[in-house]
Amino acid sequence: MNTIVIIASGNSLTRADVARVEDAGIEIMGINNAYQICDPAYLYACDSAWWKWHYEYVPSHIIKYSLAKTEYSDVMQMEKDGIEGLSKEWPKLRTGQNGGYQAINLAYLMGYNQIILLGYDMKLNKGKAHWHKDHSGNNPKKRQFKDWIENYNELAPLLEKEGVEVLNATRETALKCFKRVRLNDVI
Repeated sequence: MNTIVIIASGNSLTRADVARVEDAGIEIMGINNAYQICDPAYLYACDSAWWKWHYEYVPSHIIKYSLAKTEYSDVMQMEKDGIEGLSKEWPKLRTGQNGGYQAINLAYLMGYNQIILLGYDMKLNKGKAHWHKDHSGNNPKKRQFKDWIENYNELAPLLEKEGVEVLNATRETALKCFKRVRLNDVI
């Protein structure tokens, strides 16, 4: 299996989980602020405002991707290819209205056939959306989580049909469409 772990920003994510993945030597794709808790091979952040706020802090060795055009020449710009479904054409992504969804599509396009999810809470946990400080003014609301989950529910069988195994090792998650596993059982 060609395996990657995607680390998102859900509040249930722990440094211990991240250390377990890093110690196992499995490739990591981080989403948004994940570079602050791990050293990913790849970093995906979909909007240009995020890149403006964070670019100078992201280590230069990380391979960077965005859905929005940025001013940075080393951030690979992907293209929107609709909302629902699975894009099979590089460099196009289906958005799912969520960066975590886009990162899964990106991992698929990169040839990974086993994707392990961490930090995909898809709900508020102890009143917070993220393991890091919430963004100023742009945090997900309960309704957004519901919409995102519906999009993931449509994505799951498409990935399975393509032979991609997605395992959700998130500690506390409302995302039920992918097989739930304990991280220690798959790493």
